[in-house]
Amino acid sequence: SKAYDPATAETHVKLVMTNGVPVLRIMHQKLRGLVFTRVARHLRVSQCLGSLQGKEWFMAFAAPTPGRPAPDPADITAFRIPGDRIIKLHVGTWHAGPHFTHDECLFLNLENEDTNTKDFEDAVLPQPCMIEI
Repeated sequence: SKAYDPATAETHVKLVMTNGVPVLRIMHQKLRGLVFTRVARHLRVSQCLGSLQGKEWFMAFAAPTPGRPAPDPADITAFRIPGDRIIKLHVGTWHAGPHFTHDECLFLNLENEDTNTKDFEDAVLPQPCMIEI
């Protein structure tokens, strides 16, 4: 059998972290509920998020919309994410979250150090959206 080579494994998640200095943060989030009125995107970097305490959580996504300032609300889909998973957002993916119903939650967040200041676009949705569980 062939030896495992992490550099060539097709199952590895490909990250775009070359447009800045990557940082791994631990975010302590208070109850956010399941309603959102905005979505955001990052055009220079992929982002990874995961719960650190085994608590399930939710994210809403829409595919990248190059050249458009916002996604169509009909294109936004929410997902329940088990507490033992880390997700990767492709560059340009619209997202809202993390959302959860716990009093608080810790999240691992891998992005560039300036993602939320120099690579952050957000859009206000025409009406509030609620994640149904």
